[in-house]
Amino acid sequence: MHRNEIGLALQGGGAYAAFTAGVLDALLNRRRNFLPPEDIRSISGTSGGALNAALLGLALHEGQHELTRYVNRLWEFNRLERVIRDYCLPLHLVPDEYIAALFGTHRHVRDALPQMADAISENIRLHGTLTQLINTIVHAAAPSLAQDLAAPLLPNRRPYVAVAATEIRTAQAHYFTNNTRMIARFRRLKISRQYQILNELTLNGVYASMAHPSAFAPVVIGENIYWDGYYTANPPFTFLYREGCEEVILVRLVQTRRDAVGQDGGFIRDRTEEIIQTTTLSKEIQAYLAMRDVWFGNRDKIKGMRMSMAMRKFDDIGIFHEIRLLKSGKIWEQGYPFSDFVDKLLRLGREVVAHRKGFIATYRQAPRGMQIISEIDFDDERVESSVIDLDALLFEAQQNDD
Repeated sequence: MHRNEIGLALQGGGAYAAFTAGVLDALLNRRRNFLPPEDIRSISGTSGGALNAALLGLALHEGQHELTRYVNRLWEFNRLERVIRDYCLPLHLVPDEYIAALFGTHRHVRDALPQMADAISENIRLHGTLTQLINTIVHAAAPSLAQDLAAPLLPNRRPYVAVAATEIRTAQAHYFTNNTRMIARFRRLKISRQYQILNELTLNGVYASMAHPSAFAPVVIGENIYWDGYYTANPPFTFLYREGCEEVILVRLVQTRRDAVGQDGGFIRDRTEEIIQTTTLSKEIQAYLAMRDVWFGNRDKIKGMRMSMAMRKFDDIGIFHEIRLLKSGKIWEQGYPFSDFVDKLLRLGREVVAHRKGFIATYRQAPRGMQIISEIDFDDERVESSVIDLDALLFEAQQNDD
């Protein structure tokens, strides 16, 4: 890539995070020589994206030759058929209720008999079934992880990893990172203690980021109680620029637009979830664009600097790109990690990056400083990429205002 301070922002989305694993596998393929591991400055993630971020960060810190070794192993083990066969029965994790929840019976029961569905979910939460199961799978994927869930996950050096969780009582995003210097700096700022809480990265922090209240018990860390981070930061985006990233790749799993609007309970529930997740990210992207707009609006105040120089200087704030999974069909019913579903997502993730119309080819052909958006549709598997000059759009708007 053009810069050597790269950030990766990994959105959450349950089993759809397998798509992100495929994207990472293609981006970090050493034979393509596109994204050297030493250029990755920071990785952020939420929910399933937090788990991918933590395992990728661990492999990078350990100097693994296969950079996505632990991420790939996670999705090798996290198959519903294998989970039931290898983990639920031997570990006596209340298999009947667990199977009911994961096979989709719970989804249909929830629409028809909401009280019964709530009882199933409550029983699963009380037993901590899914948290135990996830922890078993994660340690099988990365045996070098500490068993102590409260132990520091990574050393205090790049690549930094940041994950987000939602503190239930305050409705604020709390971040967990291995950048202890940033934690110390933020704790000295009164406004940060109110609006930007940073904690040391642990497995408990990762599991807090994944604690969707429909299936997981809240995660308690110190005096704070956490739910899934996608309610407040899915994923942490502007945080990466504070880390010093000069170019960011955002992997987006949540559908931003749906042309067909349904009236059934399944559509309403799932679209509501998508809107919540899209809104949190949209606000961060709007804040990023506002920073660029403010700079351009005040460019004439920069003494001794021509317009072209102002553009180059502003480029230091950093460009961002998107790699998107489009879900035009009704595939929310397929959101459980069956092997065929996971395999398809892994393949689509690799395809949108490596395709002749995909991210890498488009990035290499585009002029420096352009934004690249690459998409692949789950149904027809069509890959499309576009090149956007954000700076030109902002300059055009400023000139029209003048």
